[in-house]
Amino acid sequence: MPGIVTSEDGFTRQYAGVLSVCVRVLSTNEIVKFLTPDKAEIDFGLKTKAITTSNPLGHKAEANRYLDENMPTAMFKVSSANTKTVALSANRGVAKVANSLENVIIQKQATQPLIAAAPVGGLGNGILIDAATNAAASMNGDPSVPLVQQPWATFVQSTPLSFAMGAGGAIKFSDDLVLDRAYVSLKSIESMDIVQMLFTSLGLCEWIMMFRNSDDTITKIQIPTIAINPEGAKAASDADGTEVKGNISITSGCAGYSIKDFARKVYC
Repeated sequence: MPGIVTSEDGFTRQYAGVLSVCVRVLSTNEIVKFLTPDKAEIDFGLKTKAITTSNPLGHKAEANRYLDENMPTAMFKVSSANTKTVALSANRGVAKVANSLENVIIQKQATQPLIAAAPVGGLGNGILIDAATNAAASMNGDPSVPLVQQPWATFVQSTPLSFAMGAGGAIKFSDDLVLDRAYVSLKSIESMDIVQMLFTSLGLCEWIMMFRNSDDTITKIQIPTIAINPEGAKAASDADGTEVKGNISITSGCAGYSIKDFARKVYC
């Protein structure tokens, strides 16, 4: 029959790569988009127990074995680590927020009395003139010297250990900071559009994983109901990817998933 794999190739065929993984949130019907994973797998979660007896020598021996547990899991790993993939691994979503007031940290070296405003789209560009700002400098061997904020319009450059915050992240430094070429950390607030991780669960999802086989045919693994397992989820600056894990819910049938080979082939 067309579209059904029946040849002996089915015994020599090898899973050769991931074509795609689709995650659909069942409660909202939203498809979560991410890079094609480098790895995807399903663990059938099968465990057996032995039925024991005694052999003619009186030794305990195994007579038979039966299936005791059927707790399948699945996972996939994407090579990127960002807020969206990390949120997914924690079973959470993300949302866009416009004009959010956010604390930002700006690091500058006081090489001159006036630091120009940040360019459009740059960190600090949304800071308002005289925005309340905390700052400290590393100078004269002291790693953290508190600085005093002055008003931008009436800034007195000779006042020691002081600065002023201008519109768009422009900064004025006092003479002693410039003389010492001090490194300054500033904590201010600016308005910007953001994407943030939410702290509500995505709930149950559906996963569809498509594998490419060694003969360019396709294997589809469909999991109608899976709960993402957030254990071990983290955001790390040196992460080499994000792993998303899930526990498969067996709400109907015996397995909770299906695995099907297609005779259809991938093409460019």
